[in-house]
Amino acid sequence: VDVFVVSMTRVGVRRLQSMTTACGGEVVSHQTFGDAMARDLSLASLRSLGSSALFNLHASPCVEISRIMGPLIPPATRAEVEMSEDLPNLSISPAVESRHAISVLYHLTEDPTEEYVYFQCVNAYTTKTKERVVRTSTSRLPVTKNTVELLQSVDVSVVGVLLAKEAVVQVREGSASVEGARQEMTARLQNIATTWSDQVKVT
Repeated sequence: VDVFVVSMTRVGVRRLQSMTTACGGEVVSHQTFGDAMARDLSLASLRSLGSSALFNLHASPCVEISRIMGPLIPPATRAEVEMSEDLPNLSISPAVESRHAISVLYHLTEDPTEEYVYFQCVNAYTTKTKERVVRTSTSRLPVTKNTVELLQSVDVSVVGVLLAKEAVVQVREGSASVEGARQEMTARLQNIATTWSDQVKVT
């Protein structure tokens, strides 16, 4: 048994050495390879996983997708244009990387009648070995009429990031100026804070 240790400390290495010695193996630290090894490991985490990615999102009838944000490009080929006409929530990305993220904004068109609302994501991309991979994931969110429960389920840090992303997209699209986007984001944050404060006072 050979053990390759990727650690900045040597805690437990002696115990590993006694294990490998008993079976004729070796314990090798990544530090033996110098800075090049650390640099290669860092670059490996940023390496592209695939290309030609298609992302499509389906949701419950009462849910309408407002905007999908991420490293996306408009349809370029005839096939992509035809698919986008049939799939309004279709998104296209030239590369698939572990550091990429897609953010989805949605709103309710009517009050949900079920206990949950559902989202289904279909993602297709081409791997480095030219294989076409299709992945489907489904998630559900519980429905509540209690405003306090709703506010308690909100991740404040995520809300801030989404508002900032939307502001950047609006500026890049030309639908808002930098100052206008800043003012709108500030007003929305103030509205959220006021709503939260009012609910805390009520409870």
